[in-house]
Amino acid sequence: AVYVRGLIESSSYCKNNCLYCGIRLGNPYAERYRLTKEEILAYVMLEDWQKCLGEMRAASEEEPGIREGFTKMEALLRSFSVPYRQIWSGYDHLGPVRERHGELIRQITAPVRTMLERFGKALSETELGVLSEMLLTASQREEGTLERIFPVMEKIFT
Repeated sequence: AVYVRGLIESSSYCKNNCLYCGIRLGNPYAERYRLTKEEILAYVMLEDWQKCLGEMRAASEEEPGIREGFTKMEALLRSFSVPYRQIWSGYDHLGPVRERHGELIRQITAPVRTMLERFGKALSETELGVLSEMLLTASQREEGTLERIFPVMEKIFT
């Protein structure tokens, strides 16, 4: 496993006046900003999501079978979402999330397509979208959901 660590610069305001620094107090040309808590969380979530997608791509190329691939991808989606569930539950309106749902499904579809093509399965975009939606749904439900719906998923790709 590769762990990536990074820095999120939450503000360009500084009380110091270090001559080498572009955001020093005395620089009248520095573009000033402060990120909100929500913006910082969004950056962290985006980084976590990119990591999840990368691991899903790897699983789509490495797992020995379709069932194993879907199981691994479902586990990755589940592990991505668990830390954020409490935060999401506090939002009364999830309009921005709904607006991005199609993009989310398209991003999940890419590793699903790669895996299925690896096993000689060529599906339409609609079929891939349905499988991706089912995978995402299973990851948000109780453990064992994927096993229960897998026979339906199999009918789509066989």
